[in-house]
Amino acid sequence: MFDWFKKAVHKAVLSEQSTTRLAVSFCLGVYIAFSPFFLMHTWMAIAFSWLFGLNFAMMFAASFLINNPWTMVPVYLLSYFFGHYFLFYIFNIESCVWNPTFLNGLNAYLSSTFGIPEFCMTTFFVGGNLLGAIVAFASYPFVKLFFEKTAIAIQEFKSKKKGLDEDIGSE
Repeated sequence: MFDWFKKAVHKAVLSEQSTTRLAVSFCLGVYIAFSPFFLMHTWMAIAFSWLFGLNFAMMFAASFLINNPWTMVPVYLLSYFFGHYFLFYIFNIESCVWNPTFLNGLNAYLSSTFGIPEFCMTTFFVGGNLLGAIVAFASYPFVKLFFEKTAIAIQEFKSKKKGLDEDIGSE
């Protein structure tokens, strides 16, 4: 199922000189996946890869791996409830008070649609951005290690293949 992702990783590792840049690209893709800016993920990946000189393919793959049509609802619900927990239970802030008035109609519609009483977009924005940043920073060491090990494995495979090709050519 994830063959396309495995191929993209191998292609990115082969084309990129820096595993650090790949890891940062992947982690920024993780942030984009949790980002509350619905329908802007592709544009964010394009802008971030251009602004920071990062790998677009890796950023887009990470974003789509986490936030796709099958996982979109759970990711956004997790972001909302994380924002609610963070604002209400940790800082004791009633987030609906901080909502801009132009969002009242949208909040009322989403509240009735999802059955969440007093739905607040502020909670969703805080939760999505904060959760995305936390998961992106927490995943960086693991992603960096993964890309380093993948690069080493590819180099070892290439050197073994080169050695076999030389042995066959000398016979």
